[in-house]
Amino acid sequence: MLRYPPEAGFPFGAGETKSILLEVHYENLAQTKGIVDRSGFEFTFTERLRPHDLGYLIVGDSLEQQAAPVKSRPQRLPAGHAEYEVSNFCPASCIRQMLPSAKSELHVVSTTFHMHVKGVHEYLEVWRDGKRMGGISQPYWDFEHQRALPAERGTVLHADDALLTRCVFNTRNSTQLESPYITGSAAPGGEQDVVGGFGTYNKAEGHFEEMCYAFVLVWPKPLRSTCIALKNVGFPSMIYCERDAQNRLLPWNLMFDTRADAHTYKGGE
Repeated sequence: MLRYPPEAGFPFGAGETKSILLEVHYENLAQTKGIVDRSGFEFTFTERLRPHDLGYLIVGDSLEQQAAPVKSRPQRLPAGHAEYEVSNFCPASCIRQMLPSAKSELHVVSTTFHMHVKGVHEYLEVWRDGKRMGGISQPYWDFEHQRALPAERGTVLHADDALLTRCVFNTRNSTQLESPYITGSAAPGGEQDVVGGFGTYNKAEGHFEEMCYAFVLVWPKPLRSTCIALKNVGFPSMIYCERDAQNRLLPWNLMFDTRADAHTYKGGE
């Protein structure tokens, strides 16, 4: 159970969120019949509003490549690696766009990591002036047991902070069928690359799909919520800082990562 701090809560009602959507992911590759879902949830509401609203920061790597201005294609994670790391550095310039004011701080309540079945470890690190200041990690990733990791009370993000998301995947034994979205030949032993995507396993195309995200619950509610990477083929990586009402990434808010190799980040660069 995750309890919100006494300073903040999620607004609900007139002028705010009016409905709640429960999204459930089911994994039944064996097509077993007769399974019944008896899970549930409980919300607590109050008319005595707390001083601040809660909101999410979404950071990580979309594991997609931009092939055209309005199209994207899955990013490939090469097969045959016990640990293959994908990382995204969200700069302080993006964090500052999220703050309600120049002197604001974002108080961290929890972090929820998200990868799929090929995930091994995930880390979220806080960097300031080229130095690692701390962070949170899930050193053993289990797709079947995902949960919000509470932050220590008093954990805050400042205007000069940056966030580094690191996801580590095991791409061994990822034997797949040929996919029209994958270019190149299969790796030795018949393995092929794991592909970025929304599903865990694409049965139609015969490949595993992966994500690399961290959902950081904070207060006060940030003005902008998203800082994710979209690899731009032939150009530096883009880091998008916002979505529109239709949940589409807004290119006019992008930040350009000018490092030649955006795969890793080293302090001071």
